[in-house]
Amino acid sequence: MLMSCTTWRWLNNEKTRGFNRIFCLGLSNGEEVIARMPFRNAGSRHLTTRSEVATMDFLRSRLGALVPKVLAWEASPNNAVGCEYIIMEKCPGDALAVHERISSSSLAHMAEIYAKLAKVTFSQYGSIYYKEDVSPDLQTRPLYSEGFPEDDCAKKFRIGSSVDRIFYRGERSSMNIDHGPWPNINPYIRAVTICEIDWIRQHSNLPQAQLQPGARHKPEQHISLLERWLCLSSAVLPTESQLNAPVLSHPDLHAANLFVRSPTPAAIPGSTECTGVADTAKSKPPSSDITGIIDWQGATVRPLFETVVPQFLEVTPNNLTFVKLPGAFEPPAVLVNADKLSVREQATIKRELALVDVMQQPTTTYFASHSWSDGLPNLERVLINLHAAYGKGIPAHPNYPECPVTFSTEDQKRCDQEFDQIVGIEEKIENALQITLMEKGIDLHPVGAVFAEDFEEAQKEVARFLADLLEDANSHQADVIRRLWPTREGRFVHGAESCVD
Repeated sequence: MLMSCTTWRWLNNEKTRGFNRIFCLGLSNGEEVIARMPFRNAGSRHLTTRSEVATMDFLRSRLGALVPKVLAWEASPNNAVGCEYIIMEKCPGDALAVHERISSSSLAHMAEIYAKLAKVTFSQYGSIYYKEDVSPDLQTRPLYSEGFPEDDCAKKFRIGSSVDRIFYRGERSSMNIDHGPWPNINPYIRAVTICEIDWIRQHSNLPQAQLQPGARHKPEQHISLLERWLCLSSAVLPTESQLNAPVLSHPDLHAANLFVRSPTPAAIPGSTECTGVADTAKSKPPSSDITGIIDWQGATVRPLFETVVPQFLEVTPNNLTFVKLPGAFEPPAVLVNADKLSVREQATIKRELALVDVMQQPTTTYFASHSWSDGLPNLERVLINLHAAYGKGIPAHPNYPECPVTFSTEDQKRCDQEFDQIVGIEEKIENALQITLMEKGIDLHPVGAVFAEDFEEAQKEVARFLADLLEDANSHQADVIRRLWPTREGRFVHGAESCVD
């Protein structure tokens, strides 16, 4: 049956990230669909579109209706619309972002989903495509890792070049970069690191690059530390095949990307219901509110140890209410003493040991790909910690009885001082501003963005807070505050980097 679009509504102001134009289209039969067109900052638009469509198709075979069905798509701008686009089903329910809390049964369901994805291991690191969309040599390679059960997807999909934005940010989109796919962990880590090194060598002297935190160190210092990470990586990367396993995970799972039904009694404050975690072989928990997971743009197959906790489950000090503990209170045991945890906690840990472990891994690969944009002390601090833990918390690698790199006590002191000066002060100012705005009911995004309806009030509050800080500061402190102010004009923002195909 032919249908026409009778109404449309722009959704970009409704708690979505800024990589796409998003519209809700009303059809002549009364149904609604979602149309999405990528901006230039989304990555390689033609590869990203092809990969996302294939990834969603693959996921529907694993998660069923939880992933919207793609109704139409184009990975080329040569069409009547004039750009790449995806038209998909609209998820029932509302984004979790419009609700205050999530039910315990839905949390159990999320754990089940993560566990299911973690159990599907692929043959390479990269991104998922339809078989016909990759080169002939990649078509001959299997989809899954050796020994993983074959299914219909094994014939339909393949692993191709990664669509991760780290390889397409800014000038990287036009550089000669290794985009994969990679057969094992070492070439993947090397590609991520060399991408950053080559960009620093070729483009760190540009005016816009000099506005980023990395400009406070010389390019040679960045390159030297990144090369030290390459020497260290082979020794400290997890040796267990399960932790290195190439798996697919959501690239940006926050409360606006998870759709749920109306809150259930389990979500009422004070409820003590806990369903536990269901077995992955069984169907989803019967009372789960989750109706859909959206925004798989940029999803990649990467090492399991890079899996992160969904943003809506992260805990920050700004959102905590602290209580006075009794004098005889004993802190909970660390993970190695899991036998002292509750029966339910032990069951959860035993069920998915790999996921519990990887979510505690340091984010070294992230800082190795953002050395310039996030500042060198972030990366150096992680490497110093890895060096200190080598042979202790981190087992020594059989091929490297001694840590391949060393850091002195003086290096530690200097790094701590630089971290406080370059990263720490900015984080403290930003946290203080976020708390101030939060008290007024205004959410401040880390890149300085607020919702349109809060903009004018936020401007007034930010100006007042800045004036109060400057009034109590001396001239040096005032210069530091202005230079690191979270909403300053010209501040570097990751999401604003254009990625030209």
